Amino acid sequence: MAASNPAIPAILKLNWVQTRPLPQSQLANQLQQGRGLDAGEANAIALTLELQADDLLIDERLGRQEAVRLGLSIIDILGVLLIAKQRSLILKVQPVMDALSNQAGFRISSQLYQRVLTLAKELSK
Repeated sequence: MAASNPAIPAILKLNWVQTRPLPQSQLANQLQQGRGLDAGEANAIALTLELQADDLLIDERLGRQEAVRLGLSIIDILGVLLIAKQRSLILKVQPVMDALSNQAGFRISSQLYQRVLTLAKELSK
């Protein structure tokens, strides 16, 4: 996958980004075969459990459902954007959501889009 997106190698060089192998892949295999998750979701869930991480960043609906079923705390990219705005790391959520939609093909329903803008206090009434 890294070869398909030239930004990935640059991101992996950032000092705050860590990559870790999945020591126990049995759960990941079970999630793929028994629950229909793709490899990325299955490995992320398994690694989150292995590391006893605070939260799992996951957006796909099936993966989110499975993570919740396993008792994991989850957050999605839109939640990260809201936190980033609250911490003044970004000025506005809307341009980032628009870029995710228009440039990255990220699907956001109009209802969710409006809800996030409301939570970010960027929606005029």
